[in-house]
Amino acid sequence: MYWVIKDVYMNEDNCKYVSYGIATDDYSIGDVSTVQEYVEELVHLCNKYNLSKEHLADVVEDSIIE
Repeated sequence: MYWVIKDVYMNEDNCKYVSYGIATDDYSIGDVSTVQEYVEELVHLCNKYNLSKEHLADVVEDSIIE
């Protein structure tokens, strides 16, 4: 099962911003998007299709490229 994570990051101008990522029991990818709804939908699809965590990085990368 996957869920949304939230964290605060610093950009190159030393300004803070909130970004969302995806986590599972022992693996996570942070800073996927600053749009919470976007990451929630991606998490929903990962759970719906029972995505293996070995493919999570590829799915995140493909979703960002689109």
